[in-house]
Amino acid sequence: MSSINCFRTAKAPLQTFASVSRFRYSPNRLVSVLRRKSSPSFVTLRVVSSMAYEKELDAAKKAASLAARLCQKVQKALLQSDVQSKSDKSPVTVADYGSQAVVSIVLERELTSEPFSLVAEEDSADLRKDGSEDILERITKLVNDTLATEDLTKAIDSTLTTDDLLRAIDCGTSEGGPNGRHWVLDPIDGTKGFLRGDQYAVALGLLEEGKVVLGVLACPNLPLTSIAGNKNKNSSSSEETGCLFYATIGSGTYMQPLDSKSEPVKVHVSSVENPEEASFFESFEGAHSLHDLSSSIANKLGVKAPPVRIDSQAKYGALSRGDGAIYLRFPHKGYREKIWDHVAGAIVVTEAGGIVTDAGGKPLDFSKGKYLDLDTGIIVANEKLMPLLLKAVQMSYDEMLAAAKKAVSLAARLSNEVRKSLLVSDVWNKSDDSPVTVADYGSQAVVSIVLERELKNEPVSLVAEEDSAELRKVAAETVLARITELVKDTLASDESYASSPLSSDDVLTAIDSGKSEGGPKGRHWVLDPIGGTRGFIRGEQYAIGLALLVEGKVVLGVMACPKLPLASTAAGINANKSSPEKVGCLFFGAVGTGAYVQSLNALDSPPVKVEVSSNDDPAKASFFESYHTPVPIHNTIATKLGIKESPIKINSQTKYAALSRGDGEVYLRFTRKARPESIWNHAAGSILVSEAGGKVTDAAGNPLDFSKGKYLDYKRGIVVTTQKLLPRLLKALCKMSYEKELAAAKKAVSLAARLSQGVQKTLFQSEVWTKSDRTPVTAADFGSQALVSIVLERELQPATFSLVAEEETGELRKQGSEVFLEGITKLVKDTLASEESYADSPPLSTEDVLNAIDCGKSEGGCSGYHWVLDPIDGTRGFVRGEQYAVGLALLVEGKVVLGVMACPNLPLASAVGETDMSSKENVGCLFFATAGLGAYVQPVEGHSLPQKVRVSSNENLEEAKFLESYHKPIPIHSSIAEKLGITALPVRMDSQAKYAAVSRGDAEIYLRFTLCGHRETIWDHAPGFIITTEAGGVVCDAAGKSLDFSKGKYLDHKTGIIVTTKKLKPCVLKAVREAMEEEKLISETHNPNCTLSVCV
Repeated sequence: MSSINCFRTAKAPLQTFASVSRFRYSPNRLVSVLRRKSSPSFVTLRVVSSMAYEKELDAAKKAASLAARLCQKVQKALLQSDVQSKSDKSPVTVADYGSQAVVSIVLERELTSEPFSLVAEEDSADLRKDGSEDILERITKLVNDTLATEDLTKAIDSTLTTDDLLRAIDCGTSEGGPNGRHWVLDPIDGTKGFLRGDQYAVALGLLEEGKVVLGVLACPNLPLTSIAGNKNKNSSSSEETGCLFYATIGSGTYMQPLDSKSEPVKVHVSSVENPEEASFFESFEGAHSLHDLSSSIANKLGVKAPPVRIDSQAKYGALSRGDGAIYLRFPHKGYREKIWDHVAGAIVVTEAGGIVTDAGGKPLDFSKGKYLDLDTGIIVANEKLMPLLLKAVQMSYDEMLAAAKKAVSLAARLSNEVRKSLLVSDVWNKSDDSPVTVADYGSQAVVSIVLERELKNEPVSLVAEEDSAELRKVAAETVLARITELVKDTLASDESYASSPLSSDDVLTAIDSGKSEGGPKGRHWVLDPIGGTRGFIRGEQYAIGLALLVEGKVVLGVMACPKLPLASTAAGINANKSSPEKVGCLFFGAVGTGAYVQSLNALDSPPVKVEVSSNDDPAKASFFESYHTPVPIHNTIATKLGIKESPIKINSQTKYAALSRGDGEVYLRFTRKARPESIWNHAAGSILVSEAGGKVTDAAGNPLDFSKGKYLDYKRGIVVTTQKLLPRLLKALCKMSYEKELAAAKKAVSLAARLSQGVQKTLFQSEVWTKSDRTPVTAADFGSQALVSIVLERELQPATFSLVAEEETGELRKQGSEVFLEGITKLVKDTLASEESYADSPPLSTEDVLNAIDCGKSEGGCSGYHWVLDPIDGTRGFVRGEQYAVGLALLVEGKVVLGVMACPNLPLASAVGETDMSSKENVGCLFFATAGLGAYVQPVEGHSLPQKVRVSSNENLEEAKFLESYHKPIPIHSSIAEKLGITALPVRMDSQAKYAAVSRGDAEIYLRFTLCGHRETIWDHAPGFIITTEAGGVVCDAAGKSLDFSKGKYLDHKTGIIVTTKKLKPCVLKAVREAMEEEKLISETHNPNCTLSVCV
C-alpha cells in the first residue's frame, strides 16, 4: 500500500497576488465581471483571485465533510468507553482521533503534489499505551468505514491498519510558524458539546506565510436556519441541521448543507448598528471564558438580550450568517489560545464582512506557532459595532480604574498626613513581629469605602493585609478614634465625600471588608494598604498597591509611591532619600493598555506612558532588592548575569514601579527561608511591569499565579526584569539552581569510576555473579552504587533522599556472601579514603554499605526530586575490559535536569571506528550537563578545564556513522541504515558511552531497537538523554516523541529509541517507519504472536 507521507517540507512560496484582498468576488458574477473589464491584467487578476485556492478548498471541504460524517456516527451511539481524559483533563473521544486521521489522509490524497504540514490538536501518545488496543481498533474501523463511503480506501490501495492510523494522527505534530504553508485543524472543536449532544465543529484552515487564506467549518448540529430566535441555542432540535461554512481570502463566505450537493449561499454578518438590538455569543462553558466580564462589557455597550451560549467555532459560523452580532471570549488566567480554535472561524467571519481582533483592537496573529501571542480576550463583531465594542471593553476597565485611582490617591493623602507627625503610639507590632501603623488601618478603610461608593452597582470583594482584631480591644480605643478622624478628614478633603458621616464602627467594618480569600473565580480587589511599613516609619520609600483580579487574572493595577521622585533617577533611589520637590508618583495600568505615571499631587496633569529599560547589556544594568537584610543569592545571581553595579535597596512595591519606568533592569526577590508570598505584595506591581513591557516570573520562568487565594503558589524566588534580559537571567538562575547538585554528582560519579577501574584491573571470575534476569553483576556494580549513595548524602545532606538505581542487596544478604560483601565494603572504604575530604570520615561497616545500596529502591515518578543511577552500565563490556559507564541523573518533577556520565575506557579524543576503542593512552571521560546550560566533557581524573561538546554538524548520510549495542545484532538497524544510505558498518559499543560519543560528534546516529518483551529502564537512558540533548541532539522513540521519565522505573514507550542530530531527525524517522513496516510484515509471517509494537 502507499504509505502516508508526513515528511514533505512546508516551504511553498506565497502566491504573489498582493492586491487580491482588495477585491470582492462572487462566483455568479464572474462572467459579467470578465465581460465588463476588458483589461487583460484585470481579467487575469480576478481569475487568479478566485481560483488560487480552488484545489485546496475542494480538498478541505471533502476532508471536513467526511470527518463530520464520522463524528455524527460516533455521537449517535456514544459509549462511555469512547471518552478519555487528556493530561490537561480535557475530554477526548474516538471521534477526535478519527476526525484528525480522516482529514490528514484526505488532504494528503487530494493534494499529492503539495507540501504538507498539519498543525492539529491530537497526537497518538495515549493510543500507543498498553490497554488502548480496543479503542485503537475501533477508531481504525471508523476511519476505514468513513473513507469507504467515498471510495477513498481504494485510492490508497488497501484498508488502513492501526499503524497507518497512528501515523495519520501524528501528521498533525507540525509547529506551524511564519514561513511556508500549514494546514490547521481542530478535529472536534467543542468536545464537551459533542459529548452532550450539542454544538461542535470540525474546523480546518490554511495558513500561508502566517496568514489565514482559507477556512472550512463543518457544524453538524447547527440548524440551517438562524438560531437567533431559538430558545434552545445549543441543541439542534428537530429542524434540519448540518452546515458547512467555507471561505477563501478575497472571495467571501459561503454556506451549504453538510450532507447534500445543494448550491452554496453567500452569507454576511449582521448589519445591526444599534447595540440594544444586538445579541452576543459566548462560550457555553464558564471554564472557557469569563462570563462575568463579558456581561459587564455587554451592559456597558447597552446590549439588552441575554448571552447566547454555545460550544465551539459554531459561534463563528452562526455569526458569519448574521444569527448574532457579537462574540466575546475572555479566557481564564494562564490559558493560552491555540490557533486551531480560531483559524477557520476567523476567516469565515472576516470574509463575511466581520472583524476579529483581540480586546485591544489588534488583528489575531497566527504566525507564532501553535499558540496565539495575546494577553487579552478575543472580540468579534461587524464593522459598525466594533468601535463601540472596543470602547465598551475599555469602559469596563476605565470605570474600575477611575475608582481605584481615587481610592489609592486618597489613601496616599492619609498616609502623608500621618507621616508628617508620626507618634510612637501610632506604631506597634503584630503577632508576626511586623510593624503596623494607624496609616495601614486608615489606608485600608479609605480604599474599602471609596471602592464601595464608586462602584455601587458592582459587588466588592477585597483581599487585604489588615484586620480589626487589635483595634477592637479596650486598650485600642484612643488609636481607633485617631484612625476614624484620619479617615473622616481624608474623605472630607474630596468634594464628593464632603458631607458623609462616619463612625468608628463604620471604619472597623471597612477594614474587615478586606477578609476575602480571593481565588480563581469572580472579581477580587487586592490591597496592600501600606507596602513597606518599615520604610514608611523611617520616612523613606513605601507604596499603596491596589489591583483587580478577574477569574484569578490581574487585569488592573494602581500604585501610589508618595516618596518616589517624578523624574527617573536610579541614583536618587539608591540614596533612598526623597527629593523635597517634585516627589509622589501614581502609577496605573490595565491589561492590554500599557502602564502610565502621573503626579500624585496633581492628578489633573496628563499621564505619561512608561516602558521598561531598553538596555540589554547586563554590564550596564542595575538591580533592585529589598531594604531588609541582604540575601547573598542576589549578588551571586547578579554576578553570574554580569551586573557590575551594587544593588539598589528600596522598600515595598516601589521597586516594581521604578523598574516599569526604566530606573533599573532587574528586581530579585529570594528569601533566606521558604515562606509564603502574599498576593498583595505583588499583584499591582506585576501588571505595571508587564504592561510596561517587562516580565514577572518565578525562578523557573513561570508567570506568577494569583488564583490560589491569599498566597502565591510558588516555592522559589521572584524575578522581575525586561524581556531581553529574562532569558539570560533565567539561565544564570539555572546555573545556580543545580550547581551544588552537579558538583556532588560529579564527585560521586568520579569516585565510582575510580572504584570500578580498580576492580576491572584485577577482575576474577568469582567476582562476577548472574542475577535472576541472567544479566551479570560484579563487586563494582554494588560498590559503585553504595559509593554514589554515600557521597550524595554527605555532600547534599537532603531532608529526603530518593535514589532510583539498578542494584539491591537481596543476594548480598544471603548466607555464603559474607566474603564477597566484605570485599565490596573494603572497596568502598578505600575509595572514599582516597578523597581528601573523606579521609577522616567514620569507618564504614558492611551494614552501612548494604543500607547505602538499598537507598536505590525508590520508584521515581512525576513529583519531587529523584536521583537515577546506573552504577555500572554495560557490565558485560566491563567484564570484557571494554566500554562501560557510570551514569547518574537528577529528575525534578519527572524531567531530567542534570546528568553526569563517567566513561573510564572512552578515549578523550574521538575514536569511533577504531577496532579497540580502549587501546589508546589518554582514556577516561567525564561528561556532564545541566538543563539549559549545554554539555561538557573533561578527563575523569585530573583537574583539566571542561570543554563544551556539540553533536555532529554532518548532514551527508553517506559519511555518517551509526552506533548500536554490542549484543546480538538487531536486523532492523541495518535496514534503517540502508534506507538512509549509510555506507559505514555499525560501530558496536556497550553502555551509555554511545550517548556520550554522539554528544561530542563521534557519530551521528545511535539506534536501539530491542527484542520482544524488553522494558527500558530509566537508568539506562536518563544521563545520556540530557547530555545528548544539551549537546544539541535529539533523543526520541520511533514515533518522534521525546522520552518520558515521569512514569517510574520504566520508560513509557513500546518502540525503539533513536539518538541523532536535529538536522537528521526527519530522515531517520522516515527510514525507521519504513523499516518498521517491513519488519512487521516479516514478523507476522514468521512469528504471528510477536507483534511489532513489542518487538521494536
